[in-house]
Amino acid sequence: MDADAARWQAAAPGSAVENLYGPTELTITCTVHRWSPGTSPGRAVNGVVPIGAPHPGLDVFLRDDDGTPHDTEGELCVAGPQTCAGYLDPADDAGRFLERDGKRWYRTGDRVRRHPDGELTFLGRVDDQVQLQGWRVQLSEIAHAVRTHCVGVEDAAAVTAPLGGDGEELVVYYTGRRATPVELARGLRAALPQGLVPRRFQHLDVLPLNANRKIDRAGLKARAVRDFGSAGEPVRDAAPAPAHPAPPELPHDILASAVAARPDAPALRDGRVSWTYAELAAEAAAAGHWLERQGVVRGDRVVVQLPNTADLVALFHACARRGVTMVPLNPGMKEYALRQVLADCEPALAVTADENAGLLRGAGAGVPVHALSGVRDEAAALRGLPEPAPAARPGDIGVLIYTSGSTAAPKGVVCPQERMAFAARAIQEELGYRADDVVYCRLPLSFDYGLFQILLSALAGAELVLAGAQPEVKLLNEIRECGATVFPVVPSLAAILLRLVARAPGDTRLRLFTNTGAALQQTTIAGLREDFPGARVVRMFGITECKRISIMPPDQERERPESVGRPLPGTRVEILGEDGGVLPPGEVGEITVTGPHVMAGYWRAPEITARTFRPDPATGGTRLHTGDYGHLDADGYLYFEGRRDDMFKRHGVRMSTVEIEAAAMDVPGVRAAAALVPSAGRDLTLCVAGDLTPQEIRRELAKRLEPAKVPADVRVLADVPLTLNGKSEKKQLIALLEGSTNPGRPAGVPAGEGKEGTA
Repeated sequence: MDADAARWQAAAPGSAVENLYGPTELTITCTVHRWSPGTSPGRAVNGVVPIGAPHPGLDVFLRDDDGTPHDTEGELCVAGPQTCAGYLDPADDAGRFLERDGKRWYRTGDRVRRHPDGELTFLGRVDDQVQLQGWRVQLSEIAHAVRTHCVGVEDAAAVTAPLGGDGEELVVYYTGRRATPVELARGLRAALPQGLVPRRFQHLDVLPLNANRKIDRAGLKARAVRDFGSAGEPVRDAAPAPAHPAPPELPHDILASAVAARPDAPALRDGRVSWTYAELAAEAAAAGHWLERQGVVRGDRVVVQLPNTADLVALFHACARRGVTMVPLNPGMKEYALRQVLADCEPALAVTADENAGLLRGAGAGVPVHALSGVRDEAAALRGLPEPAPAARPGDIGVLIYTSGSTAAPKGVVCPQERMAFAARAIQEELGYRADDVVYCRLPLSFDYGLFQILLSALAGAELVLAGAQPEVKLLNEIRECGATVFPVVPSLAAILLRLVARAPGDTRLRLFTNTGAALQQTTIAGLREDFPGARVVRMFGITECKRISIMPPDQERERPESVGRPLPGTRVEILGEDGGVLPPGEVGEITVTGPHVMAGYWRAPEITARTFRPDPATGGTRLHTGDYGHLDADGYLYFEGRRDDMFKRHGVRMSTVEIEAAAMDVPGVRAAAALVPSAGRDLTLCVAGDLTPQEIRRELAKRLEPAKVPADVRVLADVPLTLNGKSEKKQLIALLEGSTNPGRPAGVPAGEGKEGTA
C-alpha cells in the first residue's frame, strides 16, 4: 500500500524500495516496481502501489471474462522460461495452464490494470470480483475503502452473503476500534457509490487466517452466510483460526453482553428506582427465581399488565432467560378484551398493578393473579441466589403481542426469541444508539416498539428512562430533567411536544427522534427540526408481524422526504401486483417482506396465519403479506401509500386516506386528522381537531388535493380519539358519526371536552 511504503521510507531514510509480485507457478516473482530514496512509489490505484513491469524474457497478456485479450484490465497471464511445468497431478493443469500463440501461459487468477508505460497494478483476485446492484466490484477494493476511510479500523475483509432469492449483500468484518454501522457507512459514502456502501459490519478481535497465513475468506464467507440467518453477535476470536458456527443470538445474550461490557453503567430508570446493568441482571435473576417458585416452566405464558416500570423490564429478561413467553398487556385494556386475551393465551399466571388486580381476576377465569407489590417483596427475598444456566432455546416464543385487526377479537403475534434479537440488532445497526444515550420511552411497553426499546438500549449499552404516569403537560420538563438524547414518538406525542416547546422554548439534549405507529407528517418533521436544532428525525415503517420493515438512515433524513427508508439489513422487500407477480420500481402494489425478522404467525389462528404468512417461492421461507400498499424506487427505497383497508376509488380516482390526512395536517391550525373511507351511506369524511371551520378546511384542502380527493364532509372535533397505541381510533369515529345529529360535530364529542388518550 502507498501508506505502508511511505512509513517504511520514513523509518529508513535513504533506502530504495522494491515491490515484487509473483505466484509459485512462476518461480516466485515475475514483476517488480522500484523507486528511489526520497521519492514516492509512483502511480497508485486506490492507494495500491504498482506491482511493476514483467522481468526480461517474460510475456504477459490480460484476459477478459470471456477469454479474449484486453488492452488495459483483466486476468494476468504470463509465459516465459520461469513458467513451471505444471502440477504433480496433470488433471490439475486444466484451466490454469493454456496454449496460445505457440506458448504455454499460466493464468494467475489475479486481476491487474496495465498503464501506458507497461507497468501493472494489482486489483484483486478474479474470484474476488462480484456484481452487486449492477456494479462490478472487487471485494478487496471494498476492504481497502473500509481501512482507508473508517476511523480506527485496522484491518478489514469483505465477503458476500445471500439476500434472499438470487441477490447478495456485502458483509464487512473488521478489526480495531468498535464503531456503529452508521458511523462506518458514513465514512464510506465519499469513497464508494451509494449502492456499494455496505450495511452489515461485524467486529472481530482478529481476522481469521488460513494455513498459508492469509485471510480465511472461505471461512468468513461461510460465517457471513450463517450470520445472515442468525444475526448473532460476532465471535471474538482470541487467535487467528477458521470461523466456527455460532448459535442464534437470543435476548438473554444481549443483556449478558451489556453486563459484561458495562456492568456499572446506568441501564434503567423509572420514577422509583435507578439500576446499573449489573443491578438489572440481579433483579432479573430474582424475578426468575420468583417465577420458578410459582411453578412457571419453559413454554408457559405469563401475562404482565403493568405501566412502564423497571419491574416489567426485569420480568421481561427473567422470562426470556427461562424460555417463558411474556404476554405484555396495556394497563388501559378493558375487561371485555382482557377476557378474550386470557382465554386465548391460557397463562400460567398474571402480574398486574395492585389497583388492577381485581379487574384481572374478574376477567381471568381462575388464572392466578399476583399484585405487583407482593411480587416485589417476594422477589427481593430471592436476590443473590445462584442463577441456573439459560433455559431458552432458538424457537422459544419470547412474547405474544396482541393487536387489533380485521377480526373481532385481538390476535396474538408470535415473536420467537431469535427473531426478536435479529430485528433489534438490525434496527440498532441503522439507528446507531450510543453508549452515552439516554433513551426516553413514553410508549407503553405493551406496544411492540416500546418493548423493543429494552433490547435496543441494551445493545448500545445506553440508559433507558421509562416515563411514569405524569400528565402530558409535563412531557417537555421530563425530557429536560432526565437528559434524554433519544425519543421514540408516535405522531400524537410529537404534536404534543411541539405545542409544549412553543410555550416553553429552551435547550434539550435530544439528538434523535424515531417514529412508530403512523407516519409523521412533513409539517411535524419540519417542526421538530426547527424546535430541536441538531436533532435528527428518522422515518421508519413497520408492523408488529416483523417489527420493522424499513428505516431511513439518520444521515440521509433529508433525502427522499416522502420515503420511509430502506429495508433492514439482511431482509428483502418486494412489491406484488394483483396477480402475485413482482412489480418493477415505481409501480404500486402490496408490500411483502422476507427475512429472519418475520415472526412466526398468529397464536392459535392457523387460517389467519396462512393468509398473512405465506411460502416465499424464491427461498422456501416465509413471506409476510402486510396488507399495506407502496412502491420501491430504482435504488430500493420504500414509499408507503396506505393500508389495503385505506385504499379506495372515488369518482374513478384511486386514493388513500393517508394522503388526505397528510394534506389536512399541512393546513395551519389543524392538530390531528383522520379520514374515513366512504361506505354505502356515507361519502368520504374527514374528522379533524383544530380551530378552523369545516368550510375553511375544505377550501384549504382544495388547494392541496385534486377535486376527487377533497372530502365531501368535514367534521371539526374537540379531539380525534386514539387507540391505546396512539393511532386514530377510526372505528370509534364511525360509531360516533352514525349517531350524529349535528353536521358539524358527531354526537358524544362536544367541543372543548377532553378525553384521555386523545391527541
